[in-house]
Amino acid sequence: MNATARLAAASCAAAATLLLFQPPECGAQPLDRKTIAGRRKAMIEWAIRNGVLLKGMTKTEVHKVYGFPDKKFTSMTVTGPVEKWSYYYPRPRNIFPFKRSPFASRYRYLYFRDDILVNFEM
Repeated sequence: MNATARLAAASCAAAATLLLFQPPECGAQPLDRKTIAGRRKAMIEWAIRNGVLLKGMTKTEVHKVYGFPDKKFTSMTVTGPVEKWSYYYPRPRNIFPFKRSPFASRYRYLYFRDDILVNFEM
């Protein structure tokens, strides 16, 4: 293979490498607040329809999924007050669509900070 053939092969390989690492020209834009808010709304609507809890839901959105809690507790932590809701299983209407082990806890606990769901235990 002569020098010109080697140079041509190297330039083709370099061009192919450059094409691989270039960003795609699909018109994608960085996410703005309006797009994120629209996606959050769609995700929350899906979760309510399917009876699923998502971290970041508000109390009213949780009411739509699980209904009102059996008990409410409030405790102070270093970061501020935390509200704990407990639901007893089995409920009158079937809002927990999965079978539980007989050894599992009969309570569901939801934790709220500033009216936002931050954690839950099943």
